[in-house]
Amino acid sequence: MRLNEQWAVAGALLVSAAIIGGYVLFLSGRNDRLIDIDDQKYQPAHYAVDINNAPWPELANIPGVGRNLAETIVQHRDEFGPFAKIDDLVQVPGVGQGTLEAMRPHLLPITSTPSQLSSK
Repeated sequence: MRLNEQWAVAGALLVSAAIIGGYVLFLSGRNDRLIDIDDQKYQPAHYAVDINNAPWPELANIPGVGRNLAETIVQHRDEFGPFAKIDDLVQVPGVGQGTLEAMRPHLLPITSTPSQLSSK
């Protein structure tokens, strides 16, 4: 190897070392350290759906609903049209007042009237 080639290789190695060193310094200044998950406070995720547009798999994810009731809600909605208010869910077979109250935190407010929904 000639002297010029040796200097070129040495220069490339120095530049590479400087880049790697800079990257290591960059990573050391970040605050994304590992955490002990057992020491963390429980933070439940909030899950809410639009009762007039959600397909049955989304409805089935609401605690206490399940697949059968979710399919019944969608069938009722398809047959009788969109719900004017959340309380109208009690018209669905299998949805009583207790089930409705358990579902309520997971339902988005109904913002459109049934006539607006059916024209879509």
